Amino acid sequence: GLMAFSRMLVENMESCINKGHHHRFCQTGIGWVTRELYTADKEIVTTFLKRNLMLFSAEGLRYALEKSDSTTKNQMMKKHKSLQV
Repeated sequence: GLMAFSRMLVENMESCINKGHHHRFCQTGIGWVTRELYTADKEIVTTFLKRNLMLFSAEGLRYALEKSDSTTKNQMMKKHKSLQV
């Protein structure tokens, strides 16, 4: 069902972001998929983003958070910025 599909997507995105997180198209692709998955499964996406926040570029994270509520978006972007050195 949907939960199994969501988990499969997250596993693949984690593999990609951990192996090639510095590549722009890897970042934007993950951001786009995450953005769309958020509408179906907010919890799994929020967990994925928190677990991998330091690996996201600002652009990838911005795409990932496009459909999230403003509070979540602001908190994640602020936390992301604090992790960047």
